[in-house]
Amino acid sequence: MSLSTTSFPSFGLLPVELQLQIWKEALAPVTVLYLEVRRLPDGKHNYAAKLPKLAVTVYGAKPHNVGQSCKTARTLMKQTFGSPLRLKGSASARWVNLDRTVIHIGDPVDAATILDALEPGDLPRIRHVVLPWRSDNVAHMITACRMVSTRCKHLSSMTFNPYFNLPVPARKCRCHAMDEQITSFYAAIPDYSDLPWWDYSMDLMQTRSRLLPYFDNPRPRMHMVPFHLVRANL
Repeated sequence: MSLSTTSFPSFGLLPVELQLQIWKEALAPVTVLYLEVRRLPDGKHNYAAKLPKLAVTVYGAKPHNVGQSCKTARTLMKQTFGSPLRLKGSASARWVNLDRTVIHIGDPVDAATILDALEPGDLPRIRHVVLPWRSDNVAHMITACRMVSTRCKHLSSMTFNPYFNLPVPARKCRCHAMDEQITSFYAAIPDYSDLPWWDYSMDLMQTRSRLLPYFDNPRPRMHMVPFHLVRANL
């Protein structure tokens, strides 16, 4: 939602309670943050750096733009979002409501590196995490979940986006790229209250049962991105 008092000059004539309700609804949409370790020119990850550089991409709604439109909106954003999300050693900050933000970790191997690049005080505030699902390397998935569980103590949901085999063998496999469908799926997670989305094949159910014990009670709801979305637009 885009809203400014200059484009809607009569906004200030509305009752204060109605103005605040409009601002609250404008700040409510879910943000999807895609975090990945920046690669060196040769394509390798720069793990040797003391503070790894992260690429942070915002998908979907950007309610922070609304929150910066006027003094009232900014005050309400600070009250609703709390402190902004910060990277260690960086002066920049991102205004996101971590109760309603989905954090997508680009590669499960990088889970610890990415989370450790965030300010420690922000980690307990993270509620929703997405990991690419590598069925060809369950050990990496278990390690990644352990890394997440020890850092993000109050998760509400954990979602897996499965890798899939591409029709061209030379391209091997990859996770579905972020697009409108995938973004919309992620954005629905914070408000979703029905049974978790999951592929109920025996191997995936067994893997899921191995992952859950790493999380404290109440354990996060675990979702799998539906395969009809994973294979869309191939």
